[in-house]
Amino acid sequence: AHNGNAWLLGADNGNVVVANDALPLPGNPDGSVLDGGDAVTAFVADASGAQTNPPFLAVTADTAIPVSGTGVPQTPVLVQAGITITAAEFSDPKVMIGTSDGQVGVADYSPNPGFTFTSVLSGAAVTKLVHNGTDWIALGANGQAQRIDNAGGTMGPPVQISNAGRSLVGAHWTGTRWSIAVGGIGFVAFADDALDPVGGPLEVLGGAAIRAASAGPDRVMVVGAGGAVQVLDTLGSSMSSPGTAAGGADLNGVAWNGDNWLVGGAGGAVQLVGPDGTAVGNPGTLLNGEDIHFVSWSGEFFLIGGEGGLVQVVRADGTQSGTPVTLNGATTLYDAQWSGLDWLVVGTNGTSGMHANVTSTASGT
Repeated sequence: AHNGNAWLLGADNGNVVVANDALPLPGNPDGSVLDGGDAVTAFVADASGAQTNPPFLAVTADTAIPVSGTGVPQTPVLVQAGITITAAEFSDPKVMIGTSDGQVGVADYSPNPGFTFTSVLSGAAVTKLVHNGTDWIALGANGQAQRIDNAGGTMGPPVQISNAGRSLVGAHWTGTRWSIAVGGIGFVAFADDALDPVGGPLEVLGGAAIRAASAGPDRVMVVGAGGAVQVLDTLGSSMSSPGTAAGGADLNGVAWNGDNWLVGGAGGAVQLVGPDGTAVGNPGTLLNGEDIHFVSWSGEFFLIGGEGGLVQVVRADGTQSGTPVTLNGATTLYDAQWSGLDWLVVGTNGTSGMHANVTSTASGT
């Protein structure tokens, strides 16, 4: 979570680290373990910086824990004995949480939040909570979605988005309708502001598992298993038929450079894909043939990375610029984002989380 000044990152052993915007060094490099060492379910914070008391709020199985701006846990607050919190989100000035037994709770953002609960989704686990600027929707593990007002009350009955009962894993409000991702099968369903169906569900990638996506000009590229690629418009409708890139390797990353997408995946497979979804040129192999987990664009170069803790800088035309570099003893890298000055790369160095900064140079320092 970002509170307008710094990031709070958490792990499944309850360890939290604050990293301010002046990376690379975190504010508390050894981290702080939250109450009991329980896995962190979610963080909530106000990215605008308006809410500062507390700077961060961490959520574990049944507890909310205020965290200071330097990563120091404050007095934990038992939300409700016996519950398992599965989702948490912030929309000023409220915090909304969801549980494994189909409850949503709402409270004012504070060091001692007192949640009021309502049963939703026919008692199924809440997988995600999303706010559209007016009200919320709760997504369920049983394929249902339910509208919720800002006070935590239900707005009508739950709506069965996935008839097969597959879990709903994400949602995006376009301004006129919801695009709702159905887990496990590569489908997106569309619904209006009352959750009434609008077209769809739309099959994406021929049903192949979606692994990553990247926005281009008025369109989005989704990539996935078996080298599947497809271009969608900003409402999720198809702009191209499903295609294949990178020799059919499973694709885990994609980024747009202003002209084309670069896709990357298993075995170091890479290829450029044009704005119409057609593969450009021939597939190649980078990162010493190790699996690529992410592709990121700086405005000048791509950065790819993945297994072996390797990163490699790639030119806009998809050719390598320098050889792969291992970061700080890292074993696996999972993601990277460009800050305007350098990339923040995150991964593991064995069993512990790590992060490092990479500059946009041919050597990938």
